[in-house]
Amino acid sequence: MNDATFWRRKLAAYLHDPPEKVLDLAWHKQRAEAYEKGLLLEDAEFSSECDHTAAAADRLPWPRWQELESAFDGRNNHFKHPLGAANVEINPYSNADIAHGIAQKSRPVLTRGDDRAQFFAFWRLWRWWASDHHDARLAFLPADTRLPDHTIWIHNSAVSALEACVTDSGKEAKCRPAFLLFQIGPVQEYIAQARRTLDLWSGSYLLSYLIGCGLRHIALNYGPDNIVFPNLCGQPIFDLLLKNDIWTQARVQLESSGSDQTLWDAFGHDSDYGRRRLLTPSLPNRFLALVPADKAADIAREVEKVIRETHASIAEEVWNWASKNLASAGVWTDQQRRRFDAQNKRFLDIAWQVLPWPDTPDEAFEDTAVLPDAGKHAGDQGTRASLHTILEMARRMPSDHRDFRHFECERFPEGTRNAQGRDIAGWKDRSKLKPDAKLDNPGAAWSALYQLVSWQLDAVRQTRAWKAWTSGGWDVGRSSNKDSLNGREEALLDLRGPDWNEERVVKLNAEAKVPNLFKPGELLGATSLIKRLWPSAWLQTKHGFKNHDWRMPDTRHIAEAQPFARSDDDPECDADADRATDRDANKYFAVLTLDGDEMGKWISGLHPNMPKLGDQLADYQEGGERKGAKVYFEKNGLGDLLGRKRPLSPSFHLQFSEMLANFGNFCVRRIVEAHDGRLIYSGGDDVLALLPAHQALACSRALRAAFRGESEALNNLRGAWRFRNGEWVRDDVPLFACDQPGFIRLAPEAPKLEGEPAKFHAMVPGPAADCSVGIAIAHFKAPLQDVVRAAQAAEKRAKKQLGRSAVAVTLYKRSGETIEWGCQWKSGGLELYRAIADALEAGQLSARFPHRFTELLEAYVTDTTPLVADAKTVQPLADFPADDIIRREFQHCLDRQRGSQFPKEAPLADALRHRLNNALAVYLRSLPPRDPSHPSDQADATERTLRALIGLCQTVAFAQRTAAETTNPEPKGT
Repeated sequence: MNDATFWRRKLAAYLHDPPEKVLDLAWHKQRAEAYEKGLLLEDAEFSSECDHTAAAADRLPWPRWQELESAFDGRNNHFKHPLGAANVEINPYSNADIAHGIAQKSRPVLTRGDDRAQFFAFWRLWRWWASDHHDARLAFLPADTRLPDHTIWIHNSAVSALEACVTDSGKEAKCRPAFLLFQIGPVQEYIAQARRTLDLWSGSYLLSYLIGCGLRHIALNYGPDNIVFPNLCGQPIFDLLLKNDIWTQARVQLESSGSDQTLWDAFGHDSDYGRRRLLTPSLPNRFLALVPADKAADIAREVEKVIRETHASIAEEVWNWASKNLASAGVWTDQQRRRFDAQNKRFLDIAWQVLPWPDTPDEAFEDTAVLPDAGKHAGDQGTRASLHTILEMARRMPSDHRDFRHFECERFPEGTRNAQGRDIAGWKDRSKLKPDAKLDNPGAAWSALYQLVSWQLDAVRQTRAWKAWTSGGWDVGRSSNKDSLNGREEALLDLRGPDWNEERVVKLNAEAKVPNLFKPGELLGATSLIKRLWPSAWLQTKHGFKNHDWRMPDTRHIAEAQPFARSDDDPECDADADRATDRDANKYFAVLTLDGDEMGKWISGLHPNMPKLGDQLADYQEGGERKGAKVYFEKNGLGDLLGRKRPLSPSFHLQFSEMLANFGNFCVRRIVEAHDGRLIYSGGDDVLALLPAHQALACSRALRAAFRGESEALNNLRGAWRFRNGEWVRDDVPLFACDQPGFIRLAPEAPKLEGEPAKFHAMVPGPAADCSVGIAIAHFKAPLQDVVRAAQAAEKRAKKQLGRSAVAVTLYKRSGETIEWGCQWKSGGLELYRAIADALEAGQLSARFPHRFTELLEAYVTDTTPLVADAKTVQPLADFPADDIIRREFQHCLDRQRGSQFPKEAPLADALRHRLNNALAVYLRSLPPRDPSHPSDQADATERTLRALIGLCQTVAFAQRTAAETTNPEPKGT
């Protein structure tokens, strides 16, 4: 922005409410002014309309304060989790001055840097320094005592974001925002096109990097707070992309020593652990931003241009690097370059949509009538339900209770001054408020407007323009052979045939100084070459990384539970080469994918678990009297609105994005590595990881516990990999120290960076939300991209066939047999799996146990093959006593398939039997079908029950085959 005061006005907007506002509402403006001292903000007055708009969007059209007062102390009236079902209680402050003093001394004041850097410093550091360095209570002080489900930090970010959308100045200033919803692709298909584990990471990181470059453009010109989701504060890739523009150019004063350091140094990214975080793909392929309405389309085009130009620059560097470092391949010709460029131009699929806000909520209500299910709002259903709730509250509120600031009202004419002589021309004249006045702030329509822009983007993506892959005709010959990974592009590098034996490929890799870079037989087009080479060609030269920074183990090492193993050939690179010792090895690895359930419904405010308005309103006892906003609703004819969903708001979007970022950045890597795996991608609710086969299910349970903030499971989790004395070692340390459901906090002993939640709590989606996991287990020699696709398919099976909140497993045996099994988290299936696995590992049951139980159950299955099922030559009995027979066969196997360590003492043996039989009973109770699309007759239920138990036993037997070969203990508590 060219306006000299732009960044100071944004900072003034960010500081307009003090962190301790709810502790001292009467004097909060004076307290806010104290935070501005020394920041040269005297000539930077922000538009108060931005505050009103953010408040209208975040809250409700509250009555006058005389009709509704509410006090916040953190205990009786406490912060409520935005998704419901959890809260944070704090020890009350004795007075607001304590909080003020701590926040004041925690301000990140620059000793060197411009106005933009000063704003970025407050946005990035202030909340963290205040809550982690001094007082954890400051992290969750709310913005509103009446609706304490969004923090003051979030509200201030929304106000400063809206300040960037102000047009004109002075009395002509007007806040005119627009939504920009932006998406790039391809994603899952592109990531899965991988031969090496490093290919998986490289493709994921490239997409995160490209979307990060687009976000960087908006942040540098309008502010990082203008990105509604994903949450950018503390995002490693975003920090990396701003390193040269902001973080290394500004220095901040340290309170502890009085000295200063660069903002970059304050983050701690230069440690080994920090560099690994910088190289973690963590940004999703979609974002929502608030931008000035008059520039919205231009900004969208600029972002698209930045992303395409960045990709073109990366491609240019890859071609130049390959021409120099792979010259002996002899394929870097002008003709090949034209093909290379043509393929790259077709790679990115970019779609965006902008939506300027209308002037009033009623206009927005009319504009959104075209949306699907728009007419269901009266029943708190459909896309306009949130807006309808707000309009109903305003319409039905007693007219003498109305706060004129929320409603259409005549304004004072030019030349009007109040009793103190202040010019109040253009202010609303409360005496002119009419009984039938309507809401006038478009911020109240946030929910409906988001639904509209999302619907419009879906339409854009369905009707997008595309370029034909070929100009026509039919080409034949070696030059037309397709890329062996994506099967679409013509290969530029063809490593097949007698000219490319293993010895020559090894020499080519040596020429590039990257061992195991290529293998004989590969055919690679432009996008595959970029995925393979851009770390060396771009990340090393532009960002100073080294080859070992992104070193990944091969699937053999993953199967052996050695996630940081070094190659036998080269200590700095991976080992993908075949070895005689590998060919007969019986080692299996797993690919795990996780995805949040119905995230689209959460983001749209349509999820059935959205908190009810009545549950989020303040409702507390003070002096023996019930107080709070909920009481006001009940006493003033608005009680029926309490059962409706809490209206969607910017604070919900901002905090939901923060929750997903906290899960992805603070939990996922730690949990995956605690289970001896390697993280590939963690973008909020999407996770892709590689694990030893026997750790995959335990890891999935731990990831779900982190997603929901389940303290007990997380606090029992142990194990962290550290680089010490030149090698990676596994320390047996606790990872989490959580004490609030729906929130996480790291254990003091856990490895961590500055800014990670060591002393304060960080929100995660919490108990109201859930996720599903897909797992594919295969031999380490299996084609990696096939296993990745199988894991993605298993995740879809968990959602569609198992009804979400589930885990699904696909097992690929070397014989070619495929086994599928899955269960819902609450079904008891995983508890039975764990009980059998524990007994097998402890030697209490023989390795034959799951196989024998499977054999016994298979005798009762009638549709053993498709032919038998179609012919119905064998039919199930309607009154077959399945549960009783299953229990008897299970007990028979327990008695006959004892291991060498089966307890000899009767009480211990009985305890083991009881644990196993009880786990079986719980699982059996969950197995009758609940999906109405399936027949519910007893015979069909019996078949599915038998197959579920057979699948479970086959899974535990298969996954445990490699457990005895690993030396690393499984993390406890999962």
